[in-house]
Amino acid sequence: MLHTDSEKRQLVAERDAAVADLAAFSSAISHDLRGPLRTIAVAVRILSDEHAAGLDDEARTLLSIIDNNVERVGGLIDGIVAFSRLGRQRLQKLSIDMNEMARAVIDGASPLTEGRQVEFSVASLPPAEGDPELVRQLLTHLVSNAIKFSTPREKAVIRVGTVKGECGSAYFVRDNGAGFDMAHAGKLFGLFQRLHHRDEFEGNGVGLATVKRIAEKHGGRVWAEGVPGEGATFYFTLC
Repeated sequence: MLHTDSEKRQLVAERDAAVADLAAFSSAISHDLRGPLRTIAVAVRILSDEHAAGLDDEARTLLSIIDNNVERVGGLIDGIVAFSRLGRQRLQKLSIDMNEMARAVIDGASPLTEGRQVEFSVASLPPAEGDPELVRQLLTHLVSNAIKFSTPREKAVIRVGTVKGECGSAYFVRDNGAGFDMAHAGKLFGLFQRLHHRDEFEGNGVGLATVKRIAEKHGGRVWAEGVPGEGATFYFTLC
């Protein structure tokens, strides 16, 4: 569908207004919720440390549940704030050695693989033009997701590679993990959308939305393919 210049300006103005609203909303959330969360966390710590002798097993379990949920909400706030900042962050496009970046991201994800059998492979990746900080965030989200969703496998196999895309190269991260039903693929990149229950896999529903925003900020796009129980492949372009 083609738009007139006037319609394009209106769309840009509406997008900028939405970004500003999200930024204000996330700032309010961060300010208004962090204080109470810190208070709860401190109270839990005092009860756990200074009153441990008077607590039975059920009380300790309940305090642990509260502490875990405080941490989860804190992570969600961090994700929302980071997501909103993407809309205002200016791109600094540079030439990126994607091979070097992929290896650095994999090395940085090593704490997530402790005690597990995870095999990584990185194909020969062509360089990309993009903001190094943002592209690193994008790739980190995809590699971390691949590690997480391949947890049920005795041996996880994760591959970073490339295929021909509409504007040069499309990069991908592939795993042999839980996969997903393609009928629900449209929900993957929505903010707070989840295809798996939190009891199965932890997450705040912000990571893939961030991946989508970073790719689109570069003029590219993201998409995914998956088969339940067999794994998933996430693609992105940086046009």
